[in-house]
Amino acid sequence: MVKTLYLLDFLDYNRVEAEKMLIKEYGFVSTGEKHEENFYTWWFQNFYLYEKFGIDKRKAHFSSLINSGQMTHQSAMDLLMENPVYPKLGLEEKIMKYPKRSHKEFKTDEKLWRFLATSTRAFQKLFRK
Repeated sequence: MVKTLYLLDFLDYNRVEAEKMLIKEYGFVSTGEKHEENFYTWWFQNFYLYEKFGIDKRKAHFSSLINSGQMTHQSAMDLLMENPVYPKLGLEEKIMKYPKRSHKEFKTDEKLWRFLATSTRAFQKLFRK
């Protein structure tokens, strides 16, 4: 059996401490939350995904912080009670008028990848015995 090792899981990383060091050593200016480093990603995650599709990326970000002991569950829940803040680009009203579309409505190679995955598993079973 092949086991995947995620090397970054072995690194003791603390976001607050890393940010303090970057500010002290390099004059770093914080961009705020994760993926708020530019207007597009900030807007895309905090407006488009959240308002249009109900996807709140903060849940995954906060989960990582909770699992690493850098945030409490309660503080994450408190932050999730507030709507995410995003820069106003003036497109919001227009975008909300477009109908929601599923990724399944667009052509993909999904059937090919399923066939390849199924074939690979079948060959693996044949040669394991």
